[in-house]
Amino acid sequence: MVLKAVKMRIYPNSEQRDRLMQTFGCARFVWNQMLNMQIERRKNNPDAKFVNAFGMNNLLKRLERRISLVEASRINILAKR
Repeated sequence: MVLKAVKMRIYPNSEQRDRLMQTFGCARFVWNQMLNMQIERRKNNPDAKFVNAFGMNNLLKRLERRISLVEASRINILAKR
C-alpha cells in the first residue's frame, strides 16, 4: 500500500483566521471534556468499558445543552474524530 500526502498552505484573512481559531478552540474544548468524562468514568468504575462513538454523540448532545458553543457548527466539532 502506497500512502501519499500533499502539503498545502492557506492564507486566511483576519475574519477567516478568527473563525478557524474559534472552531479549533471549541473542538479542543469538546475533546478535553469528553476525555475527562472517560477518565472520571474509569476512576468511578474500573471495570466499565469505554464509551463508543455512538455513546459519545449522545454525550455531546448533553454537553451542547449545558454549554453554549459560540458560533461553532456541530459539523466542525464532530469532524475532528
